[in-house]
Amino acid sequence: MEEPDAGEAPRELGGLTSWEWSFEGLRQALTGPAFFVAIAMIGVGGLARGADFPFGAAVASTFLIWAGPAQVLFFGGISAGTALPAI
Repeated sequence: MEEPDAGEAPRELGGLTSWEWSFEGLRQALTGPAFFVAIAMIGVGGLARGADFPFGAAVASTFLIWAGPAQVLFFGGISAGTALPAI
């Protein structure tokens, strides 16, 4: 089997270049998954605001927890007045 040239995409990739595959992946990632994650994070932001949680702490929880259901439980526990060690 011959090795493809440096400028030629392998046949397994459908003849697309790596840049074309990158843009296709970006296009597909921004359709469904990004939309649903954005909607979930808006909901978590609403819970954080309802729990009177500071904005910076809510943003930090997104980076530290990064799981919508866990954040819902966290902010729900805060709203209910549950002790932090129990949460």
